[in-house]
Amino acid sequence: MINYKDSVDYPRWNDNDAYTNEHTVQLDYTTPTWKDQTLEAGLKYIMRQSNSDTKEQIYDYTINNWRDTTRGIRDFSHTQHIYSAYLAYAVKFNKLGFKAGVRAEGTALNAKSKDTPEANFTNDFFDVVPNATLSYQINMAQQMRLGYNMRIYRPGIWYLNPYVNTTDPQNISWGNPNLRSEKSHSLNLNYSLFTQKFNFNANATYRFVNNSIESYSVMNEDAGRMETTYGNIGKNQSIGLFVWGRWNPVPLFNISANIGGNYTDIDANNGMANSGWTGQFFGNAQFRLPKDFSIDLNGGYLSGWIQLQGKNNSYSFNSISLTKAFMDKKLNVSLVCQNPFEKHLKFESSINGEAFSQRSLNYMEMRSFRIRVSYRFGSLKESIKKVRRGINNDDVKSGGSSGSGGGQEGM
Repeated sequence: MINYKDSVDYPRWNDNDAYTNEHTVQLDYTTPTWKDQTLEAGLKYIMRQSNSDTKEQIYDYTINNWRDTTRGIRDFSHTQHIYSAYLAYAVKFNKLGFKAGVRAEGTALNAKSKDTPEANFTNDFFDVVPNATLSYQINMAQQMRLGYNMRIYRPGIWYLNPYVNTTDPQNISWGNPNLRSEKSHSLNLNYSLFTQKFNFNANATYRFVNNSIESYSVMNEDAGRMETTYGNIGKNQSIGLFVWGRWNPVPLFNISANIGGNYTDIDANNGMANSGWTGQFFGNAQFRLPKDFSIDLNGGYLSGWIQLQGKNNSYSFNSISLTKAFMDKKLNVSLVCQNPFEKHLKFESSINGEAFSQRSLNYMEMRSFRIRVSYRFGSLKESIKKVRRGINNDDVKSGGSSGSGGGQEGM
């Protein structure tokens, strides 16, 4: 940089090493009690440790060497100890079924920095997480379900990371280690139909979060830059309908599609707000040909998602594959072409505030050609039964500088 007020800070070298380690112990117990009744109980412990180590250096021409200029929280660790226990009971009366459960969940949080001890803090949380489902079997092929559940979404390292990214001095960002977990409530109405040739599932859902984690940007006019971080500042509501269907008219052909749309409304306590419609479509068609050949066609479209201060662009994708089976269908060789009609995928996002408007544009290479080979060894005997439940830690809210989950079943 020449004749620029910040040129003294360049050349610059920044490095941030951020990662998460997770260990889980889980015990589940299920037993029938009386006729058509089942009791479930379980215990679970998660130890999740996120770390961030930051290094910043500027080349100092007066000494002809790199000089350490690391600022803010340097060596940061964020540890969560999560203890939970759940109890659920299911009962069935002819065609009517009911299941209710509750999970008690405690979290002990410890955040500390080796170089900035004044930023250290601890916190403890306790939550009671209920859920209930009412189902009605119309006949052997049709069923309806009405359910409510509450889920806990904990911020991941990219939301918590206090590292200040100054790669672009006019557009800096950092995480917030003081973020609290989201508490999400959802209501679902589901209808399913399963027949020999046609399967169908429709799900209407309403979801609301009163302490949603949202990204927000403000213009620092004194410093002449835009600053972005995260906070539990949002009330996020959405209502949507998602439909899936699969049709198999003849043994040699089947087609499936997944279509959905929802309306999202975000209202933050800092005066910001945004709302809008989003939609998605995924489709697949498979043709089985003579001589153990098959063709698969796949495609999809996403309209982008609503953010507190803007929206991402829509994009589509597609692929075609030709597969040949050998050796009594144990060996499969496939030729795959992804996005044959579009070389690049464009990602566009916009952010709008009171004193600024920002538009970001990124391109990703999408067209690719692949050869895929798979071989199946023997067959699994029915006597070898897979455990009904496994560990599934889906309570971490994904996103941030990188890119949602929770549940009763399997905790």
